[in-house]
Amino acid sequence: MTTTHSFIYWLDRLVIIGAFAALAGCGGTAAERVALDQPSAVPFADMLPPVPRDAGGGHQASVAQTNTVNGIDSFSQSGGAMADGTGMNLPSAAGGIQWSIYRYMTGGNTPVSMFVDYTVHTGTSTWLGVADFVRGAWVIDGPYASGDVKTLSSNNMSPGGDLFFLVVTYDGTDTTVDSATITVDTGAPRFNISGTVLADGATPLAGVTMTLTPGGSTVLTDASGVYTFANVLDGDYTIAPSLSGYSFSPTSSPVTVSGAAVSGVDFTALAVLGHFVGGTVLLDGTTPLANVTMTLTPGGTTVLTNASGVYGFNDVADGSYTVAPSLANHNFTPTSKPAVVSGADVSGVDFSATAIPQSYSISGTVKKDGTSPLANVTMTLTPGGTTATTNASGVYTFNGVSAGSYTVTPSLANYNFTPTSKPVNVSNSNVTGVDFSATAIPQTHSVSGTVKQDGTSPLANVSMKLTPSNVTVTTNASGVFTFTGVAAGSYTVTPTLNGYTFTPASKSVNVSSADVTGVDFSAAAVVSVTYTNDIKPLLDLKCVGCHGSSGAAAGVQLQDYTHAKANASLSLAAIKNNSMPPGGPLTQAQKDLFQAWVDAGEPQ
Repeated sequence: MTTTHSFIYWLDRLVIIGAFAALAGCGGTAAERVALDQPSAVPFADMLPPVPRDAGGGHQASVAQTNTVNGIDSFSQSGGAMADGTGMNLPSAAGGIQWSIYRYMTGGNTPVSMFVDYTVHTGTSTWLGVADFVRGAWVIDGPYASGDVKTLSSNNMSPGGDLFFLVVTYDGTDTTVDSATITVDTGAPRFNISGTVLADGATPLAGVTMTLTPGGSTVLTDASGVYTFANVLDGDYTIAPSLSGYSFSPTSSPVTVSGAAVSGVDFTALAVLGHFVGGTVLLDGTTPLANVTMTLTPGGTTVLTNASGVYGFNDVADGSYTVAPSLANHNFTPTSKPAVVSGADVSGVDFSATAIPQSYSISGTVKKDGTSPLANVTMTLTPGGTTATTNASGVYTFNGVSAGSYTVTPSLANYNFTPTSKPVNVSNSNVTGVDFSATAIPQTHSVSGTVKQDGTSPLANVSMKLTPSNVTVTTNASGVFTFTGVAAGSYTVTPTLNGYTFTPASKSVNVSSADVTGVDFSAAAVVSVTYTNDIKPLLDLKCVGCHGSSGAAAGVQLQDYTHAKANASLSLAAIKNNSMPPGGPLTQAQKDLFQAWVDAGEPQ
């Protein structure tokens, strides 16, 4: 029995699948690293690592692997070899090599073949080698552009039952080793598969090639029409016959081998009496076109082109014919072609097809809030940029649309749309129901004006408050202020700035469908009044005599800033109603001065 094993690198995790292990041990000199019968074209023989030494011991199959880049205890790869996550990368420098050695534990089974799969990134010098333990040398083959199969024998099995092989890159070639497949012979029983091929079901047909898959083994029928596949392992197979000038029934036959020989896998061969007429149909001269009906006249025989655009008429007798293609919505160049059959097949009866443009429509409806039809919405179809407008019923239609992929996008001032756009695929019919819902965007406006000191000079940094929204902005260096995003409604604008009074103190504003401008104010600076400079002298003169620190009248003290500030409102009321001071009322200028101090927040 022949058993197949595969291995694949997962070196970033130090895991390997299958019976694939790292080399351990070394031996041999440079002179014995390449077998004597190898061609002199192996330019790097003296650069190869030695053939491994093997002390025997009957190794068992293993999946263990050791990767030691510096080779202190053991080695399996050259210093520049790198794990790249999916394989072992061997980037060789100019004139140099990189290599990776692998050890497969056969378990005592004779190796039969090995397939190493790798990817060449750059360069043309990737070589495969296998250790020959009879010669004590590497047997090197190559170079190869991709993975290759090597036939193996017991010579390639070490005393301990190990197979050692390597991949080498040379002179700037960069290759990643992807996987390998090892086949060994386990000595399982083998059986024969046999049968007969008869022409017209009666006459033995010799020279028919019989192919057995999987494996691809071939044998020929003998003079009796008999064939035999020998030494076949248990398994499921397919046998297919082939011989020029014949067709076969069946075209192939499944076979299952299960512990016994299989016979009677027979076929009937029919001679092809005529010849072949065929060719290819390409769309626009480049792309294969399938399902084109090809008609051969006279006779009216029809066939269809396949996925590769290829067609063929079989068993065509000698004579003059015409081949004509046809497929809905396509024109052909030429519309037909002559084909003269005279003792030989006729190929190259080719045609070019051009699709006849088909047009369709795309339509839908736009509704406001999903319920009320919305007119005058601009609908844009891309690519192309074609536009249409919804009617009074909210309906739109794009006509004359070719097959393809498109996007429909609605737009109308002051509206949002759900979805914002829709993809549409037009194939072979009209597309309806491309609908949208529109939502009105609330409209907002601005309120603006200017604040000038004494009605002439722009006043900056004035805090402008808009109520009831309680939004605040500040005048700029030009005294200008602007409230933006103001919805329709009634508002009040109020200016404030410490040390200033404003005329008017506030303004009412009505916002309807437009911006509001000219909301202007005049500012007047408030005279600066302090306790130290203005109020203390007045209190010392008029009040402290009765309202000092001791024996203060009515318990009201005014002898210092703290007490004057604490009793400022009480004092102002008494001053304004002339109940204080008892010696006679203050002058109006003195009353205004005290009032200004209180209005200013009783500054010290």
